[in-house]
Amino acid sequence: DQWISFKIKKPRHDAYVVCLALGDGVTDESWKTYENYTLSATNPVWLDANGDGKFTTPRETAQHLLLSMEQKVTSLRSIAQTAEPGIAVQAMSLARAQWPSSTLGALGLLLDELATTTPAFALYRDQLRGR
Repeated sequence: DQWISFKIKKPRHDAYVVCLALGDGVTDESWKTYENYTLSATNPVWLDANGDGKFTTPRETAQHLLLSMEQKVTSLRSIAQTAEPGIAVQAMSLARAQWPSSTLGALGLLLDELATTTPAFALYRDQLRGR
């Protein structure tokens, strides 16, 4: 058994922490592992960063951010530059679904731009394009 202490910077939005432990594989015949390693993970520890007494998902946070801004690509760019990638991608997804179809071209250009610097946007773009 081992106890590990660590500190994390308080996130700007609600978040969660999952801890992983990776070790050598078990070779004893009484409990042999299929791989040459063992892996375990904790359940999430929910962080109520805004102190409202509940966990707010990245999608809910993105929705609140979008509602407080105009339906403009510059608003979405601002979210992408200031929010965590998971929240920013959710904001892009919500904008694509909720904003007028006339904004889809500009949103696509912004997505391509953001995908060059943020892996989460690259994954989202590739998923949209069926890659």
